[in-house]
Amino acid sequence: MEEHRMNQLNSIEPDLVLDRAPIRDGEVGIFWLDGADIGHEPSALIEQLGALLDKIEDDGRIALLVLRYPGAGSEAQAHTHLRISEHRRLEQQIQRMESLPMISVAWVDGLCVGAPFELAVAADLCFATANASFSCPQVREGRLPGLSVNRLPRLIGARAARRLLLLGETWDASRARETGLIDGVLGADQLDQYVDELAARLPQDDGVALQMCRRLIGEAHSSGYETGLGHFMAAQMRCDDVARAILTTLPSCRSL
Repeated sequence: MEEHRMNQLNSIEPDLVLDRAPIRDGEVGIFWLDGADIGHEPSALIEQLGALLDKIEDDGRIALLVLRYPGAGSEAQAHTHLRISEHRRLEQQIQRMESLPMISVAWVDGLCVGAPFELAVAADLCFATANASFSCPQVREGRLPGLSVNRLPRLIGARAARRLLLLGETWDASRARETGLIDGVLGADQLDQYVDELAARLPQDDGVALQMCRRLIGEAHSSGYETGLGHFMAAQMRCDDVARAILTTLPSCRSL
C-alpha cells in the first residue's frame, strides 16, 4: 500500500492537479493542489479550489485535505492583484474549506504570496520547506491582501501581523516558524511520512466535533466568556446528538 501511494504522489506533475492518494487502508484520500504559477493566475486557483471542494463534498469519504503549493521563484512571478470579484470568490471558497469536517494542511515550497498565502493562513495546519518564504506586499502597493488581515492577527498576534502586513516584510521558514505562521519545517521527503502519522491520529467520527471545535477556536478572540460558553454548550449538545445517533445505528445497540 505504501509503495503504491508513493508512486501516485511521485507521478504528479507540477501543474494544476487534483489527485487522490490512498491512506489508511485506502479509505481516506489526500487531494493535492499544485501550480508553480498559480499565484499569478488567481482566477485559476479559485476555480480549481472550487472544483476540489465540490469533489470532496460529493465523495464523502475524504478525511484529510492537503494543499501542496510549490511556490514561485520571485515575487513578480508569484503575485498579482486580485480584483474585488476575485477576493469575494476566493473568500467564499476559503469559507467552504474552513467548514469541511476534516483537517486541512497547507505545505509550501518557495515563495508564498497572494491568493496562496490566504489559503496557507486559513488552513488548520501549515508546513513549509527550508526554502519557503512568505510575503504580503499589497499594503505597500496601496491595496489590501485579503481576509488575512482578519485571520493573521488571531494566528500570530497583532504585533507580528503588523510587521508582515504593514511593512510588507518577507519571512523565511525559520521566522515563520518562530512567529507561529507555520507549524514546522518539512522537506518533500518528510511530508509523506508526516501525512501517514497524521492520518493515524484523525478523528474516527463524521467530523462534527472537529467542525464545532474549529468554529469555537475562530470565535475565541471576538466573543466574551458568556457568549463563548453559550456557543460551547450548543456545540457540545450537537456533538452529543450526533454521537447518540451513531450509537443507535450499531447492531449491538439496536439489539439492546
